[in-house]
Amino acid sequence: MQMERQNQFGTADALLRVLYLRKDWEGEKFTVRNSDNLYYQHVLEVLLKTEYKNAMIEYDRSALEFEEERIKRFAIILKNENGSLAKLIEKTSKKEIDQLKNQSGKIDVSMNIFAFSYSQIVSVLPEVPLHPVRDENEILIAVNIPVEKYPGLMKTYYVSEHVPDLTKKEDIIPIQKSLDSIYKNTIFD
Repeated sequence: MQMERQNQFGTADALLRVLYLRKDWEGEKFTVRNSDNLYYQHVLEVLLKTEYKNAMIEYDRSALEFEEERIKRFAIILKNENGSLAKLIEKTSKKEIDQLKNQSGKIDVSMNIFAFSYSQIVSVLPEVPLHPVRDENEILIAVNIPVEKYPGLMKTYYVSEHVPDLTKKEDIIPIQKSLDSIYKNTIFD
């Protein structure tokens, strides 16, 4: 008898299931993003218009307006000499963060917004192991598998701005204020 899970299988598993249903996307590029983050339009346009089949947005960690504990949970981006993604490192300590600062002395993080080539990501997703603690197939691991095999596979685009986030119910008021300021002069019909 199969036991019921207390949580979902994770983003990588959800993506695999969608791609199996969307065989018509084969040979295409598409975007994947967290649904609880409010990305700005220009970021989505970068991923839509990029010539690269695989790309992601790298955010300047110091521009994010979250408490330190929340920011520490974001995956740190390590890049190759050519500027492409080398690895995503998650859940780092303060000591590790200090060691991982890039040449300019800053840290860039992933807010989980990617463009993927259908054929490249669908071939990797079945290989993603369950995370040993969270018991999920995580998208960060799915990204790391092909990036480690094929250096230069994923282009990164740098952005220095805050990303409104609606992960917890305490985020509702700040999101509302953010939206109010963005749309203060907008009239909706």
